[in-house]
Amino acid sequence: FGFWALLRAGQFTRPAAGAMAIFLAGICAIIHKGSAFTFLNDVVQKGEVLLPPNGNGLTPSLQNYWVAIHPPTIFSGFGLLIVPFGLGVAGVIRRDLTGWIAAARPFALWGVAILGLGISMGGLWAYETQGWGGFWAWDPVENVSLVPWLFLVALAHSLLIQARTARGSIATLVLAGLPFLAFVYGTFLTRSGLLDKVSVHSFASMEADALRYLRGMLIGLAIGYVAYVVQSIRLAKALPAPVPVERPAGYDRGQAYAAGIVLISLIAVVVSVGMSWPVLQVLRGGEGARIEEPTYHKALVWFFIPVMLLMAVGPFLTWKAEVPKETWRRVMN
Repeated sequence: FGFWALLRAGQFTRPAAGAMAIFLAGICAIIHKGSAFTFLNDVVQKGEVLLPPNGNGLTPSLQNYWVAIHPPTIFSGFGLLIVPFGLGVAGVIRRDLTGWIAAARPFALWGVAILGLGISMGGLWAYETQGWGGFWAWDPVENVSLVPWLFLVALAHSLLIQARTARGSIATLVLAGLPFLAFVYGTFLTRSGLLDKVSVHSFASMEADALRYLRGMLIGLAIGYVAYVVQSIRLAKALPAPVPVERPAGYDRGQAYAAGIVLISLIAVVVSVGMSWPVLQVLRGGEGARIEEPTYHKALVWFFIPVMLLMAVGPFLTWKAEVPKETWRRVMN
């Protein structure tokens, strides 16, 4: 995905390649200390047992065709998250807050589609094999994939607003990095073992050195993201003030999209707190316990209903200011 993006990046190719290369270097360091691939010969020489001691093999939930489809799709969606962030960093380095949008927008849309498809596949897998009687249980590991997708949806709409109206450059740059930052944070939560006792998902334990590198990568990314946001704000403030234009009374599609971006981002923040709750409890000296489904429903319904209303009305709005009477007539006709 990164190579494809660089072919389309134009003047942003070199800085975007540098940003992506830093991430790849971090991944290589982690794999060097804890690779996911092991040669059978190495296992035999270490005297490790190849077969489960109880002879049961895979659990029933893993004896399913979704095990070969869902994870690669999710990982492909995760792989797309670095592209908008890398191009956003390139825009800040080049001091061009708008030129990178055209190159980033297709990858944001593809990321929304592929990662959303992977999450849906996971829901179908759970519906077929788990005993929940449903396809979503607000499991912390489920939320680890949902939060980047929510931020990516917000980014895709912000890119559309900026391309159409030239508004919201700072918001778009801020949102460009949040999906990738949420992905790295979620990876740390799942592979550190902090969620093992509160999630139905289980992962092999990561080597201590590899986990240390992953923690360092997360801290470095968080610091770099803060610097990136600060520099974005400085560049935006340094731009010449736009010529004041009298806007007609009313609202337009861009404002509806902006309201949706705020609501979806708030949903992502609430879910992030929920999936981090077991860790926060442990840090406070308690026992890690997950937040149950009813709590999520009670907290998110206040954001979810307005989002549904905006999704219903948004397609009927235009990019020109209008009043409620015009919108109502268009909806009813």
